[in-house]
Amino acid sequence: MSHLIRLLFCLACLALLGCGSNQVVGMSTVQAAEPLPGNSQTVTLQVGQTVALAQQDLRIKLLEFQDTRCPRDARCVWAGHATATLSIIRPGVPAQTIVIGTEAPPAMQLPFKVTSGGLLFTLVSLEPQPTAKGAIPVESVRVSVLVEKP
Repeated sequence: MSHLIRLLFCLACLALLGCGSNQVVGMSTVQAAEPLPGNSQTVTLQVGQTVALAQQDLRIKLLEFQDTRCPRDARCVWAGHATATLSIIRPGVPAQTIVIGTEAPPAMQLPFKVTSGGLLFTLVSLEPQPTAKGAIPVESVRVSVLVEKP
């Protein structure tokens, strides 16, 4: 009888796990982005996740990120810089890889906004911000990107 209860408990747990969101870290999960008024959309991605922009007939995949921003609980000489490497996927066209980042002084020549296929891609946020405690787990990172027609 105890084995039956354990089995039922395990099945109930598996059923509840299947009710979670469709954001999967490290895999290519496609989600539709909600359009914004006008000619822009903001999408939020995790590493390995793909989001579809139906209005633009394209998909965006977050390949990786780099974050050298000053930890929020530290004092730094400069704010640092964060980048997101994206794959822009359009039907019938080879995927294009772009790198966007936080704003930095122009003399540093660091990635910021990128235009691709008539669309402007801008890094809106990379969360959470680093702390002095150490590295942030990849699965907790969220990158928000603004996609707009210039």
